[in-house]
This record gives sequence, C-alpha cells and structure tokens, in this order.
Amino acid sequence: MDFRIENKNQNERFRRLLNRLDSTQWQRDIGGGWTTGTMICHLAFWEKMTSFRLKKWIETGTLAAVPDADNILAINDSVRDVSTAIGFEAGSKLAIQAMDEIDGLVAGLDESRLAELEKTGRERWFKRSLHRDTHLTRIENTLA
Repeated sequence: MDFRIENKNQNERFRRLLNRLDSTQWQRDIGGGWTTGTMICHLAFWEKMTSFRLKKWIETGTLAAVPDADNILAINDSVRDVSTAIGFEAGSKLAIQAMDEIDGLVAGLDESRLAELEKTGRERWFKRSLHRDTHLTRIENTLA
C-alpha cells in the first residue's frame, strides 16, 4: 500500500483514539514509565522532529545523521519526562498539528527524494505510519 495512504490511515486512527480519551485516560499508565499522554507527546515530538529534519534536507540537500540507540533512548526518556507537564488538550492539539504537518510534507516528496531517503535507511522519515502504529496499538491495548 502507498505510504501516503498508510500515513493517512494512521492519522485517522489517532484522531479516533483521541475522541475516546479524556483527561483521566490521558494519565493512564501504559507500562515502562509511560502514560497515554506521554506516549502521545512522544509521537508529536518525533513527527515534529522529522518534519524539521526533512525541511532542512529539502532546503540544504544535507541529510541529518540518524541517531544511534543510546541517543534515541536519551531523547525518548527526556521527552517522556518533559511531557508529563503537558495536559490532554495541549498534547492532543500538538500531536494532531505535527501529524498533519509531516503528512503534508512527505506527500509532496518526489520519487527521487523518496528513493534517496530509502537508500540511506531513512524510510521511516516518510513512512510515518510505521512509528505511529506501534504506539497507537500499545495505547489501544491498554485502554481496551
């Protein structure tokens, strides 16, 4: 399936999930030190960070380095801790805006740019559904 359709499907899935949430569920523990809210803020962070990286690449032609596992862990732990201060309404709005922004950005990439991202191991930069699915499934399973 085309990545644009998959991104759109996961974006819509996310919106349906938000419609089921309230501020109590936002605080629900989903394991590993994460809550529903901090996981949604994690998604927002990575959507926004990837948007910034893509925009810079489009403007300069230089691809940002892919962080190693230690840096990813440090980033994720930091985002989790900082996002405990973000409430349901603000976090939801931030995540929707970030998803919409990157979905629009990657939908406009031409085949040569997509091929370059794929060739350099950055297909998750445009196949955002891969990252979203993992976390949305985790949240949904906890809320079920």
